[in-house]
Formats: sequence, C-alpha cells, structure tokens
Amino acid sequence: MTLKDVEGMMSISVEAAAAHDSLSDDKELSNTYERLTALDGTRRFALAAAGSHKEEVGRVRSTSSKNSL
Repeated sequence: MTLKDVEGMMSISVEAAAAHDSLSDDKELSNTYERLTALDGTRRFALAAAGSHKEEVGRVRSTSSKNSL
C-alpha cells in the first residue's frame, strides 16, 4: 500500500462523512432529491433524443440505399 492509496482511502472517508452529514439535514436531502430528479429528467430526454436521432439516421440510410438502386 502506498501513500497515495492511503490518501485516497482518507478522501473517501471524508466524502462519506460529508454525505452522511448532508443526509441528516432535511432541507439538504430535499435539495439533493430535486437535483437528482432534474438530472434523471435530463438523462431521459438525452436518451430519447439519441434514440430519435438513431431512428432518423436509419431512415436516411434506408432511403439513400433505395435511391441508389
């Protein structure tokens, strides 16, 4: 185990303690939930947009290959 490993383990402990403290605060917990909900909505939108883009690319390719025949 190196000094860098120990420092990494210590930083995880500090982050875990900060997370634990923030979860004991109802207002902070509510704010965290709202941010996570917003991120999930953004992720869903991005996935839907990517899926739509993929379908459109498939349609364009299909049309292009039919036109080249």
